[in-house]
Amino acid sequence: MKKFIAVCVAVILFIPTITFAAAVIAKPSSQTFKVNGETVPILSYNIAGQNYSRMRDIASALDFYIEYINAANTVQIDLTKPYEGAAITLNHIEQAEAKPSGQLFTLDGSAISFTAYNIAGQNYVRIRDIAEAVNIYVAFDQPTNCVLFDKTRNYDGSSKTALRQTHGQTVADGSGSISDTALTYKLVDGKDLSREDFSQQANPAIFNDRWTRGMYNALRQTFLDRDGIIPQNNSNRFNPYYSYASAVAKDYESRQTFMSVMSDISRAYWYRFEVEPYTEGYYLYPDYFVVSVGETNYSLDQATLDTLDAAKALSDREKILLFNQFVSSRLIYDAKSAAGIQTVFTSSEPVKGACGTYAYAFQYLCERAGIPCVSVSGENHAWTMTYIEGRWLHCDPTNSKRTDDGLFLETVRFKPDDPLRLEFAKELIVPGSTI
Repeated sequence: MKKFIAVCVAVILFIPTITFAAAVIAKPSSQTFKVNGETVPILSYNIAGQNYSRMRDIASALDFYIEYINAANTVQIDLTKPYEGAAITLNHIEQAEAKPSGQLFTLDGSAISFTAYNIAGQNYVRIRDIAEAVNIYVAFDQPTNCVLFDKTRNYDGSSKTALRQTHGQTVADGSGSISDTALTYKLVDGKDLSREDFSQQANPAIFNDRWTRGMYNALRQTFLDRDGIIPQNNSNRFNPYYSYASAVAKDYESRQTFMSVMSDISRAYWYRFEVEPYTEGYYLYPDYFVVSVGETNYSLDQATLDTLDAAKALSDREKILLFNQFVSSRLIYDAKSAAGIQTVFTSSEPVKGACGTYAYAFQYLCERAGIPCVSVSGENHAWTMTYIEGRWLHCDPTNSKRTDDGLFLETVRFKPDDPLRLEFAKELIVPGSTI
């Protein structure tokens, strides 16, 4: 089962923190929260496209004990004791400054890593991390914009979005809803359709007449809804019940360029252009499209599975170091070779591969571990950029085979072939992250 979370919510405490990177802007989140069907107060912010909420509030809602130990700069979580503390009040700051936090955490006496931010002296950590740590099921209900906790069920390590269900709908309207009957009609009239204008969350500098807001919305909606789309894909790898967002590209060249972005943003999933079989008027708009999605379903050997499992207990920075070492152990550089991801992760011996093989294998592992990562190409070289500690940093696994010198870099000597394409890809995964 896939994690029933479409967004990564977070968690916080009233404690001093260690910060170590540039601040980013945090905006109040409109999400609500329920525990076993009862609405609970949880203060939440959106930071670079992801949602974060106070740990004190989560501890209160889920009823577990937390305590800050000043001497060790550590928050202790104790699941054997109930929550103790004042009543929760929600007082948002409209434009808050968020900085990555160096706060330490323990769970029932053992160290545990969370991605944490400090806002106004309080620490925020992603809810998916807390849900996994305390083993409580969590889901995101998209139609009501609500995060749902179920204390009667265990965390299942999956990721799913509850899409809006409709009864008897047959006309596709771009809303991202799931009908209980197959859709049979859509009039293509040149207008872009999507559930909302997701592009308003992105850096406006990435848009022009080639890279349009409509194209962004079409891919962004599928990106967000993919875990609700995939289970009902048919033999043609298309969901006949889902109302896809759609757009019309400027021309064929623009559409082909946009296709490259769909490859840049993912290795664990594939994205492709599609035209619904029930459209009418498509011939008037030949550059019309929707974006379908599916899982790559690579076979992985036990060592790869063990590496992904070991990463669960690590911080994002530590995960990247682990993945770089693992990919390097699986590959021998050869500029004339191009081994596939599945070959890299199933071969009993190191395989030959060029820079693209290193980058794509590394990106796949990052994506499986929940770290935003895009592939980059330029000057006859391929590498990645990962979103860590509130910013995008270059990670070049090809040039980090013996040391970690090619990781966490603000700049590299290579220039991307298409800088705007790179910015567009980053904004698709983490809206507002390039501002």
